[in-house]
This record gives sequence, structure tokens and C-alpha cells, in this order.
Amino acid sequence: DLIHPHLASKMLPKISLHNVLSEVFDDVDRSGDINATREQEKSMILDKILSKNPCVKSLNDAGHTLEVVYLNKNPNSLFTVGLKVSPAIRSSVLLNQHGNIYL
Repeated sequence: DLIHPHLASKMLPKISLHNVLSEVFDDVDRSGDINATREQEKSMILDKILSKNPCVKSLNDAGHTLEVVYLNKNPNSLFTVGLKVSPAIRSSVLLNQHGNIYL
């Protein structure tokens, strides 16, 4: 059976990053609207992931999916970040980095 492309992208693995310090977002310009701020935060997370995780960067450069799907601020001022990744990125993180993604 064929899987519809829209459904296939929803089936990509998700990775959650817990207890992300709010200092990660210190350089975000908060003078614009909330949507612009949120996009800056997502972009900043992706930049940090790509700069500190070479196995993720090489796969992302080759066209594999890496996307921030949500940012939740917890009551303790820590964030939870949800990532959508390709199966290859997920496997690479598990095999090469013991399941850790560095910020």
C-alpha cells in the first residue's frame, strides 16, 4: 500500500528536548509580534543544534528533515522543544551521540 505524502511527513520520528534553559533565547528580538518571536526562537534552536551536532548537520545538509514543531515554556522558566526528524537523523543521534542532542 502507498502512504500519502502528507501522512508520511506526520509519521516522521519526534524527539523532545527537556529542560532547555531560557538563556538559549537571550538574543531573540522580542519587539515584534509573538509569531515573529516564535520563529526566531525556532531558528535559533536549529542553528544551535546544527552547530553542535555534526552528525545531525551532515544529514540535514543532505536533505534530511530537521524541524522544530513546538516550544513550550514550563512554569520553572525551562523550555521543552519538540523536533521532527528523519529516521536517519534519529538513528544517528542514538548511535553516535548516545541519544543526546547538544545545544
